[in-house]
Amino acid sequence: WRGKNIHQCLEAFFTHLRDRKSHLTAFIGHNGLMDGPVAVETLGETTSTDAIVLFCLSASWFKPHLEALKARPVLTTEQFMYPGSFLLRDALEVWLRGGPRSEIRMAAARAYASNQKISVKAAAGVFTRLEE
Repeated sequence: WRGKNIHQCLEAFFTHLRDRKSHLTAFIGHNGLMDGPVAVETLGETTSTDAIVLFCLSASWFKPHLEALKARPVLTTEQFMYPGSFLLRDALEVWLRGGPRSEIRMAAARAYASNQKISVKAAAGVFTRLEE
């Protein structure tokens, strides 16, 4: 998606989650919610789907939306950060083999540490600690 279409991109992301079109849906890029609200209908369905949301401060911005859509956050962020696709690549390797969210977080942290030339401990602080 082009940056000027971020609102439509977010709508498509939320629709994909709502319609349960896959077991995992990922959004990587700019936090378009900072630019303006996007309406999300509450979903009454009890089955869950997984979501990865990689952009600055994604956990706090997306939490109410993911809850409304009954989407389980698998990887989100707590800080300003660079949302490179290498994070998704490494996180997906763990997710595909059924690894726990703590392992997904650390795979992303190692990838981020390598890319940003920082310690793994510092990189791990970028990603939300999620309960299993």
